[in-house]
Amino acid sequence: MSKSKSPSNRRKGASRPVRKTPAQGRRFTPEQKEHALSLVASGMKKADVAEAVGTTVTSLRPISDPP
Repeated sequence: MSKSKSPSNRRKGASRPVRKTPAQGRRFTPEQKEHALSLVASGMKKADVAEAVGTTVTSLRPISDPP
């Protein structure tokens, strides 16, 4: 017989980790945007730019891709 899996592997009463910044809606300062754009313009890969700025490629997309 197979065991049925619990929908959650967390213990009851375990708290969720606290996030330092919201998952959505993080805003970049104008200086961060300028820095990211200058790195992209210099030919750096977007994955490397995202790491340098401290974000993900997905979050970097609105900054680096033209509208």
